[in-house]
Amino acid sequence: MREKGSLGRSRRTLAVIAIAGIALGVMLAGSGSASAATYPEAVLLVSGFDTASPYSTPDPSCDGKEGPEWDPAGGIARTLKPAGLKVFTAPVRQTGGALLPPCAGQGELLPPADAVIDSNGETDVNGGALARLIGFLGDEYGVERLHVVGHSDGGLWSRSAITQDGAYAGVEVVSLTTLGTPHTGSLVADLAIELDGGKCDFSSEIEQLICDGVIQVAQLMLKDLGKVATSELTNGFLTGWNPKQRIGSCPVTGIGGNHVGFNFPGLRYYIPNDGAVGIASALGESALDIDGSSIPAPGIPNFIPGGTYDVVHSDTLSFLSSQNLLNTQAISNEVKDTVLANATGAASCNVGAGERDAAPVQHGVPLYRLASPNRRGRLPRPDDGEFVVAKRNVTVKCGRNTLESSTFGSFERMRLFEPFGCDKRLRVTRSKGEGAAASAKAKRRRAKRRKALLLDRADRNEVTVTHDGDDVRIKVDGARVRSLRAVAWAGGVRERLALDGDGEAALPSGGQRTWLRIRAETKPGWVVSTGHTILSR
Repeated sequence: MREKGSLGRSRRTLAVIAIAGIALGVMLAGSGSASAATYPEAVLLVSGFDTASPYSTPDPSCDGKEGPEWDPAGGIARTLKPAGLKVFTAPVRQTGGALLPPCAGQGELLPPADAVIDSNGETDVNGGALARLIGFLGDEYGVERLHVVGHSDGGLWSRSAITQDGAYAGVEVVSLTTLGTPHTGSLVADLAIELDGGKCDFSSEIEQLICDGVIQVAQLMLKDLGKVATSELTNGFLTGWNPKQRIGSCPVTGIGGNHVGFNFPGLRYYIPNDGAVGIASALGESALDIDGSSIPAPGIPNFIPGGTYDVVHSDTLSFLSSQNLLNTQAISNEVKDTVLANATGAASCNVGAGERDAAPVQHGVPLYRLASPNRRGRLPRPDDGEFVVAKRNVTVKCGRNTLESSTFGSFERMRLFEPFGCDKRLRVTRSKGEGAAASAKAKRRRAKRRKALLLDRADRNEVTVTHDGDDVRIKVDGARVRSLRAVAWAGGVRERLALDGDGEAALPSGGQRTWLRIRAETKPGWVVSTGHTILSR
C-alpha cells in the first residue's frame, strides 16, 4: 500500500511539475509573443552621413533618448510619437567613434553588431547593415510593416536595404520618406572629390567658379567622410548606382531644402539647394549638369515630391541658417502626415529580388554641347530654354540689347543670362578693361579670356553606356559623329580608352571604381559631353 501511495504521490508530483512547466512555458511564450507582437507596424528613422544616432525602441522609457539628429525641438521623433506612431531609431556611428548609449524597454533586445551603420562608410555596405537591422526588428519585435524615414545619405542606405530585402523575409517596407537625400548626387561632393590638394584647380572656368563658392563645405566633407564615401555621393556614381536598385511601387516621398540660391530652369541640381544637396536631387528629378550633360532621374517608380522649405541640410551648416531639415516643425509635421497617409497602403517597396542584379548596367544620357565665343566674341543664335554662363565681368548682348543677368546662387563670381526671344547671334564682351587704345593682339588675348559658355541641348544625339565588369561599350545614336573619345580614371590614374569600331573598350584594371568622361564631335564647333559617369564594379 505504501508503494501504491508513494507511486500515486509521485504521479501527482510529476503532474504538478508538468502543469507548472506548461504554465511557465505558456507564460514565457506569452511574454515572448507579446514582445514580438508589440509593434506590428512601426517607423524606422535612419540618420545620414557623418552622424551618430543611438538605437532606440518605441518603449516610453526611450522618449527623448533618440539622439541629437531626431530629438531636437521641432524634431521628427517628438512629432511622430504623440501621433501614436511606434518609432525605432537605427544605430549609426562615425568611423572610429563609439555608439551612443542605446535605449530599449525592459526585456527588449539590442541589435547585433553587424546591424550598426558606419556613417562614413560605403553605401551598399551600410545598406546591408540596415537590411540586417530590419530583419532583427521582424524577428525580435514582431515588426511586419515598416515605414522608413531617411535623412541625407540615410535615404540612399534605405534604398540599398530595400534592394537587399532577402535579409528580412516577413517584413514589408511600405513607405520611404527622404529628407535632403542626394538621389542623383550632391553638388558639393562632385567638386570635393576633384579637389587637387584641397584647392580648386579646374581647367573649366565654370567649375572653378562653383568650386570657389563651396570649397569650405567641400573640404569639410572630404575631411569628415573621406574620399570613398564622398565619391559615392557624386552624380556620376549615382548615375551608375541608381539603375541597379530595385524598389516596388510603394510611395517614396522626397523633401528638400532651398535656403541657398534661387530657382533657375535647368540648373536645379545646383540651385536652389540646402547647402549640400540641390532641389532636383532631393526631389528625384532629372537635371542639367553645369558642363551641359544630363543628370538622369533616379528611376524610382512612385516618387512623390513632398515639398521644399527654406532650410539648410543639417546643423553642420548652421552658419548659413539655424533652421534645417531635422529641427523644423513644418517638416516634421509633413513627415508625420506622410507616414499616417501611407499606413493603409497595400503597395510594398520589397520586390523579392534579394541582392541586386549582376546583369550589365545600361543607361542613356542625352548629349549637350558647350559653345564658347569665337575670336570676335560671337556665340551661336540661341534657342528658347538655352542660357549663357559667364564670369562676373562679362556682358552678353543680343544685337544692341544687353541681356539681364543674375548671380549663380551664392557664387558671386558667376552670372547667368537667359536669352529668351533672341533671334540673333549673341555677342560677348568684357565689361571693363578693353580700352580703345589696346592693341589688336591684346584684344585677341583678352577675347580668349572671355569666359562664357552657351549651354545648348543637342537633342539630335544620345549616348548609351553599357558596362559589365571590366568592359564598357559606348554607343552614340542620332547625327553622325565625327570623333568619339572617352577618358577613364581610377585610383588617381587617367587613361584614354582604346575604343574599337563598335565603341567597346576595357576599363583600367584592378576592379576599382572608375570615372568616365565621354566627348563627341558631331560637326565643327559641336563638342558634346556626358560629363562624369562613375562605373561601380
